[in-house]
Amino acid sequence: SLEWDAVDGVSEYGVYRDGHRVATVTGTAYVDENLSYNKQYCYAVTTITSYESGLSEEVCATTLEVDKISVPTNLVATTTSESTIDLTWDNVKEAESYKVYQGTNLIASGITDTKYTVENLDAETNYCFVVTAVNIVGESEYSESACATTLKAKPAPPVVTATADSESAITLTWEAVDGAESYKVYQGTEIIASEITNTTYTITGLEAETNYCFTMTAVNETGESASSESACATTLEAPKAPEAPVVTAIANGDNAVILTWSAVENATSYNIYQGTNVIALGIAETTYTVEYLTPATTYCFNVTAVNKIGESESSETAY
Repeated sequence: SLEWDAVDGVSEYGVYRDGHRVATVTGTAYVDENLSYNKQYCYAVTTITSYESGLSEEVCATTLEVDKISVPTNLVATTTSESTIDLTWDNVKEAESYKVYQGTNLIASGITDTKYTVENLDAETNYCFVVTAVNIVGESEYSESACATTLKAKPAPPVVTATADSESAITLTWEAVDGAESYKVYQGTEIIASEITNTTYTITGLEAETNYCFTMTAVNETGESASSESACATTLEAPKAPEAPVVTAIANGDNAVILTWSAVENATSYNIYQGTNVIALGIAETTYTVEYLTPATTYCFNVTAVNKIGESESSETAY
């Protein structure tokens, strides 16, 4: 800070530092700023009218000595994902900001908090960092190094295929995903299965002839992948009891009748009736001979087709 007595008739003064003009002022005082600490500077002043006078007698002063800024302590590196590491450290009282280095490479500056998240890192990789404190005096020495290893990368989503197995079941299949420890199955936003460790899963209890869509994710210790593309399938038609067979009766001698019919779709066996009386059950062929009948007598027969769902209506009467 400089001050001098006013000179009559002078409205401007030149301020010189170490022989070089650093300012032109109209008053009788000047503050020289942004100087180095603990250093001597010498000043002189001139009057400026229609011409500039010679330099005044020189005066000198030394800026104050300022202690170096402290080094940040307790730097801790914490892994938060496959691509980020959080850094925290203790506050340095005289710090105005902080810088973060990876080795000797500056990766962040002007940090005013005592924490910083390093982003865009590679998965499963060890990283080490140091921090410095900064103020007008300068920059501190490096802190102690802090290291952490990023997590394993999240797996990619599986590629899923849906196949209808029956009227009530759809099976999902997919290729194993690198890095996946298990899988989840979603219907819309609802999780319908998790912690699946193989590469196939069957959804049961579905409605017949209904389209269903599913997505999947792969999971590991880091987290869950994005959703797969949707995989859809339509459950099969529900099985029904078979249609009634068309039966023909042909006499075979004077005491037997041969019954024949065409195979009925979905039938697994056939039953033979005479009126309400059961003649035979579980016939696998499409012909049956009724024996030991009374000659010259009319007999009437009906046949039904059978499967796991049930028994058909009776055929037209054959006689």
